[in-house]
Amino acid sequence: MGRPRVLFAMASISLAGLLWTVPIADHAPAVAGKAASTTTTGVPGGSYPIPPCPKWALGNAELPSPRSQAFMEFDPPIGQMVLYGGLSDSCLSTTALYDNLTATWFWNGHRWHSAHPQGSPSVPATEGGLVYDSRLDALVMVAQLNGPDLETLSFNGTRWQRLHVDVDPPAGIIFLSYDEVTGDIVLLSEDSTSTVWDFDGKDWVQGPPMPAEFSPAAMSYDPALSSVIVVGSSTTGNFDALILAGRTWAPLHTEGVSPTLRQTDINLAMAFDQRFRELVLYYGDLTPPLISQTWVLRAKTWLSVRAPTNLVARKLPSLASWDSRGDVALFGGEGVTSFYNDLWNFTGDGWERLSDAADSA
Repeated sequence: MGRPRVLFAMASISLAGLLWTVPIADHAPAVAGKAASTTTTGVPGGSYPIPPCPKWALGNAELPSPRSQAFMEFDPPIGQMVLYGGLSDSCLSTTALYDNLTATWFWNGHRWHSAHPQGSPSVPATEGGLVYDSRLDALVMVAQLNGPDLETLSFNGTRWQRLHVDVDPPAGIIFLSYDEVTGDIVLLSEDSTSTVWDFDGKDWVQGPPMPAEFSPAAMSYDPALSSVIVVGSSTTGNFDALILAGRTWAPLHTEGVSPTLRQTDINLAMAFDQRFRELVLYYGDLTPPLISQTWVLRAKTWLSVRAPTNLVARKLPSLASWDSRGDVALFGGEGVTSFYNDLWNFTGDGWERLSDAADSA
């Protein structure tokens, strides 16, 4: 269980005299209301589906394209939230979308703007994460970019730079968090097994093993508990949580009623809200009946946020602080028929829209 893997095929695309190789999502979903075509070649053994280009890909450069699994984190030195990469619904063969997915996006509290800073990755990223490392005073991104191995990059607000390390953690489904107590970045890589790695600003070393019976789905640092928290499911499929106590993962004993998970893909996203001093957890499930739930962990007690909201069900959205107060924002995600690029602010008892979605019809 845990977050579903994204499968890719590689295709050479030629546009306006340019030739490059781009990853095309296997079984790419069609845009709502439009059938996918299967006329594009370039993949050995046959064609692959490419839906018609939505309107935002034909000239709207003011918003991040609809996507899931985007990397998102607040950057204190520049006072803005940074977003990169993600999985989009279609049109990777268009220059507009490819530029959109490889752009570094900034949310200044009022609007989005994008740039391609020096050293920017040349391909979109869908597996990895982005965290702020206060010891380096920079954002650190870990992702699969140019091959099967993970790469570690830093961003100082104006420039991306690859960090040369002796050991690369194994690729897989990646969860990333910054441990404010140790000053290390904690990375959890889930493939056939789960392995934990610590980054001290210079290199990666293997961290404490995670219990084999636990399947992780989201990870975040909780300043109220002064520790990294991982949520997911046990072997019975029930919701469970672990806390990193020193060099050991231990059960997090909580009160109240915890989320009830279905026996399907577990799609959780989590971030700490500094203003309300609580972990915010979003749980979305696209299997009918749809699930769109928000929970908070406050003083070791899980509480369900039941205020009405227009936040429709989705999976694999991005959660992160978006301002200096530590307010939590939710961006994008994958819906039933298309992806989203809307931005929401957590108010303590629900979600309010910060940025309208682009027209993807």
